[in-house]
Amino acid sequence: MLAPSIVLILRILLVLVLYTFLGWTIYTLWKDLKIKSMAVQIQKVPTITLIEHSGVAENKENSYSVPEITFGRDPGNTIYLDDETVSNRHAVLNYRNGHWWIEDIFSTNGTYLNDEKIATPTILISGDDIHIGNQFYEVRISEFS
Repeated sequence: MLAPSIVLILRILLVLVLYTFLGWTIYTLWKDLKIKSMAVQIQKVPTITLIEHSGVAENKENSYSVPEITFGRDPGNTIYLDDETVSNRHAVLNYRNGHWWIEDIFSTNGTYLNDEKIATPTILISGDDIHIGNQFYEVRISEFS
């Protein structure tokens, strides 16, 4: 039979080993999270230019370098559309996985890409045409230099 002092020493050693392992695990996770957050911070978003075709001789051209652009009748959207055929939050453009995507956000009248109603998130390319309500946009995506 082991002496009580030896059992106590073994218990203390076990606790020290467990706390060391726990500390090492937390440190490793923190370091990995820090590296991944730095990678996200330096990820470049290519500029997307939306050329609004309104039927008037002069078309409006707006460029964006943010990873998300929202369309809708709510003034909080990136692109505010004062049009009764547009939902409050109608559609969104997202930059993820190296591509610009367009997604309809369950709007009432739908979002159209190249004259086809979109039902799922779809990749955009330069030259695509977006139709939201009574607004038409031509997409231009810049290349990284």
